[in-house]
Amino acid sequence: LVADGMGGHEAGEIASRLALECVGSRITRCLNEFLSDARSTELASLDGMALLREAFEHANATVFQQAQAMRNNMGTTLVGVLVIGARAWFANVGDSRAYLLHGGKLEQVTVDHSLVQQLVDSGHITREEARWHPQRNVIYRAIGLQADVDVDIFERVLMPGDCVLLCSDGLSDLIEDDEIERVILSETDLHAACMRLIGLANDRGGNDNITVVLVAVEAGMSD
Repeated sequence: LVADGMGGHEAGEIASRLALECVGSRITRCLNEFLSDARSTELASLDGMALLREAFEHANATVFQQAQAMRNNMGTTLVGVLVIGARAWFANVGDSRAYLLHGGKLEQVTVDHSLVQQLVDSGHITREEARWHPQRNVIYRAIGLQADVDVDIFERVLMPGDCVLLCSDGLSDLIEDDEIERVILSETDLHAACMRLIGLANDRGGNDNITVVLVAVEAGMSD
């Protein structure tokens, strides 16, 4: 999971922490209940898409209620991945991203809920122009801004050797996808790859929070 808070430093930190805690605890509780059910024979039969969506919606309701109580328009982006066997479900709200490195090629799995993404999709600007657009940080969907939220879910099948990357826009705004791909492929250590990516973003004037999570798919995980 990666969350990037908004609405001021303190409020954004509260929103992002709440969202992470809500999703983590909700999924953990549901998995424990599922595994303790005598009728549940295989974890692979669990509906990962529904579980992830419900957890994100729960996080949204919790952050929204807190924002109302504090009279603050705080919110947060949120992106996460749930892996069960060979299946992976990616969920996102906002412009924090999930990528999948598969067969040596990096794919952006999630779609940003941002103004510039809408302009790219409609053909008004190019992806390169979006990178330097003055409104590139404007998002139209986030956790906690409204009572209800639409959560985008994407499903992929994982293979040994694949790598999942989650990041805030502090990375993706400054580092091109092909550069991210090269760094991951050139490093055998995931922590070293994360630090290189963060270092590259900082070297280019990174003035936003930069969060990077890398997960490698090993033999046995996809069984």
